[in-house]
Amino acid sequence: MRRRRLLALCGSLAAGTAGCLQTTDGPADPPENLTVGSSTTPTTAPGTDSTSVEITGAAVQPGVVGPITPDSIGVFDRFGQYLVVEVAGGGPGYDDFELWFDGQRFPPITLQSGLYREDEWGVEYADGSGPVLFGLPEQGDAADARLQFGQRTWEPPQRVKRRLEAPLPTFDVAMTGPERVGPDADPTLSLTVRNEGDGSGRYTLALNRSGPLIASAPIGRLVGTLDPGAERTITHDAPSPFPSDAEPSAMTYRLDIPGEDRGLSHTIKPTERTKTPGWTDEGTATAGGTE
Repeated sequence: MRRRRLLALCGSLAAGTAGCLQTTDGPADPPENLTVGSSTTPTTAPGTDSTSVEITGAAVQPGVVGPITPDSIGVFDRFGQYLVVEVAGGGPGYDDFELWFDGQRFPPITLQSGLYREDEWGVEYADGSGPVLFGLPEQGDAADARLQFGQRTWEPPQRVKRRLEAPLPTFDVAMTGPERVGPDADPTLSLTVRNEGDGSGRYTLALNRSGPLIASAPIGRLVGTLDPGAERTITHDAPSPFPSDAEPSAMTYRLDIPGEDRGLSHTIKPTERTKTPGWTDEGTATAGGTE
């Protein structure tokens, strides 16, 4: 078992949920992070015209997931916490947004290669819609927190404000799986996240895989929230290390965790290195087609 601790921000989720690895979990989590009502849409300042701009979601999290190489993803976490605001309906230019938090003004930040979401690379704000990112101090006074763009103002719901103010709870992360499997096995990788802090918390993880026949590829972005003492197990059906058209080879999973330089890794190997006709130890075909 490989295990690491990480820090995450406030949130809530029932304990003990389990299921397949999710790659489509959006950043906003509207049922948990957004209060439906007058506070979900910007107010219009006196003397200005109303527009169709809508804030459709907001999430506080310890990092954001984006491409780090042409074939892998990672967690960006150089700020204490991130606020991700979803804008729809044709908003202003990206640089026209500004967030007030703890008595300070924060401009939006930009990831060089955008975000990674639901198997889509380079997700970013465009044509007046999309995610607007803010890198913020880990804690601060959110009483007067507000998003401004032009003459318009959006005030985050109280739940979002509380998450901006809350301390970072400690999370324990473990990744387990078989060390070796045979050609007929169906290996499964398990990730377990447990909130060991005193408050609710949100985690953000990125999982990649290499081999067999794959140099590197993203498996998914993992985001969720847990109450104190709650635990979530996420499972992934790993492919066989015995591909039908190639020499058996190990596969390695790498989990990127906020605050961790190396994260976690787990390797699943074939039970034995059985050569097949036409393949060398390096996994390349021989000229004659036989050993």
